[in-house]
Amino acid sequence: FVVEDVAPGEERRVIVDLGPLDRRSDVTVTAAFRADTDRFDDRGADRSARSTVTYPVREADPIVTDATVRETADGVVVDANLGNAGGGEMTGAVVSVGDAPGVEPTPTGSEYFVGSLGASDFVGFELETAVNASVADEIPIRVTYTERGVRYTETLTVAAPESDDESDAGGTLSRIG
Repeated sequence: FVVEDVAPGEERRVIVDLGPLDRRSDVTVTAAFRADTDRFDDRGADRSARSTVTYPVREADPIVTDATVRETADGVVVDANLGNAGGGEMTGAVVSVGDAPGVEPTPTGSEYFVGSLGASDFVGFELETAVNASVADEIPIRVTYTERGVRYTETLTVAAPESDDESDAGGTLSRIG
C-alpha cells in the first residue's frame, strides 16, 4: 500500500486483508519509508520497520483435563473435560477422536457436541474408540470450535492404555474396540 506523506507527529492507518486464515500464522508487516532527516540540505534516509504478529489472535484456549481412559468390552472409552483456559468464548465446540497409528478415528457423525464454553468454563465428554495399545501411546482428541466467526481445529492428546500382554506385539483393533 502506498500512503501519502506523513508529517511528524501524525499517523496513517492501513487495513490489510489477511483472508480467511483458519490456522494461526506468524504475519510479518514491513513498512518502508523515506525519512527527511535534514530538510535544509534536502537529504533523507531510506528506512524500514518490521513487526511480526501472530494472526489471528485467539483468546480461547481449549484444554483436555481430568482424562480417564479405560478399556471396555466394546473398546476404549475416554472420559474427560474440555476446558477453556483462555479469556474468549468458544462456540460450537465439538470433540472427536483423531487419526493416529493404532487409533481408529471417530466415524463421521459420531462426534460429541460440547456447545459453548466461556472463559474458565469446562464441560465433560465421553468418546469411544478402538486402540491398538501395542502401537499407540496417545489418543488424539480433535477439538473444533468457533471464536469470533473463525472456525478452528486443534488436536490435543491423552495417554492411551498400556498393552496388557507384551507378547501380543501385532495387536488387534477388535481386541479393545
